[in-house]
Amino acid sequence: MDHEIQSLEEATLTLDGKPVSVTPADLEQIKGALLQKLGEHPEREDLNSLHEATSSEPCFITEDGVGHIGAWTLREQAGRVVLVRTVQRSKSMLIPIATLSFEEGRWQVLQVDATVVRGR
Repeated sequence: MDHEIQSLEEATLTLDGKPVSVTPADLEQIKGALLQKLGEHPEREDLNSLHEATSSEPCFITEDGVGHIGAWTLREQAGRVVLVRTVQRSKSMLIPIATLSFEEGRWQVLQVDATVVRGR
């Protein structure tokens, strides 16, 4: 049985009102920037565990045109491009969100925060 994830060649996001194409190679570049950002504060256990989990996760684009880095999903949120980490839902929890920028043809991770989400 083949367990390799099949990926589409491209996803499209809107950034500053303009469409931006994202390929699996772009996702690999974003992953590198994310790992670098997660590694900037070795004293933070939460970021260390995210770094460890993310480092072995694949980059792919699903059939619905959504980019993923493992359990991270590339989304547009409040006019920004973010990566949102999928986690099991509980009553009240923190969900990691990485804010991205795209300048001069390169993706950068500006920050990684956690947002409180209330369960249903």
